[in-house]
Amino acid sequence: MKKLILSTMAILCAGVAFADPVEGVWKTTANDAGGYAYVQIAPCGDKMCGTVVKAFDSAGAEQAGGDVGKAIITGMTLAAEGSFTDGQLTAPGGDKVYPASMSVDGDTLKVKVCPSLCKTLGWSKVAG
Repeated sequence: MKKLILSTMAILCAGVAFADPVEGVWKTTANDAGGYAYVQIAPCGDKMCGTVVKAFDSAGAEQAGGDVGKAIITGMTLAAEGSFTDGQLTAPGGDKVYPASMSVDGDTLKVKVCPSLCKTLGWSKVAG
């Protein structure tokens, strides 16, 4: 019985240890109007994707509708632990799609949008 419990605990701990640091909820940088969103990054098949789970106005009041529920990061392919390439970022409103990559640096998710904008966005970790 003791061996079974220890084996089960080892398996559960190993699963937690292998979770990618990019997984979780991230706060986007503010847009031109000061609004921002929370994006849940999670596996989608063998890639990583990001879905807007909450949106806020410049005063921090939660906003319904808009991009909530939409995948704005798609097709991110693992390049190295915490680093992804060959994905796409959909701009708010869903009117433009840009090639993108992303990497984790501590509690910051660096989302690089190139070649169109050649801009790196720094998103902050909200929850794991």
